[in-house]
Amino acid sequence: MRRRLFLGVLLAAIPLRAEERVIEAGREREILALLSPHELAHEVVPGWKLWNVKIGSRAIELELAGPDGTQARLTLTERGDAREEVSASFGIARDLEARAAGRAAADALVAALKKNDSGSFWHARPRAVTTPPAEPPDISPSIAWPLGVAGLSIAAMWWLSRRA
Repeated sequence: MRRRLFLGVLLAAIPLRAEERVIEAGREREILALLSPHELAHEVVPGWKLWNVKIGSRAIELELAGPDGTQARLTLTERGDAREEVSASFGIARDLEARAAGRAAADALVAALKKNDSGSFWHARPRAVTTPPAEPPDISPSIAWPLGVAGLSIAAMWWLSRRA
């Protein structure tokens, strides 16, 4: 009884998804709109620019460029991923250099994201099924020959009984 209960709890705790949530190609404008009013290659705070937006199928990296080549990076992933900070759709990870201006620029982007994110960013697509093709049944000649003879014999007997 305890084993069944344990297995039931274990199976219920495992998240089962028939699809995976991805960032499809062609969503660049939508992603940049999430950061509005900040724009690519423009200053977010004095001295810090939103320098690059790298879009992958499962994450978005926002790169900020500061004075003297300093950088700050924010990584946005699906909200279900374990992150300290979240918006309606995203988990937010910060990789910042120890400068107050870099943190201020990242804070400004996160504030814009939280304001513009409605929670409907991620779309699901069916997972690819990776089952091997079915093999045809193996009927060896040693079995097929007697079955064929038996079938022909039955057909011949039926035909003869119909003639009589």
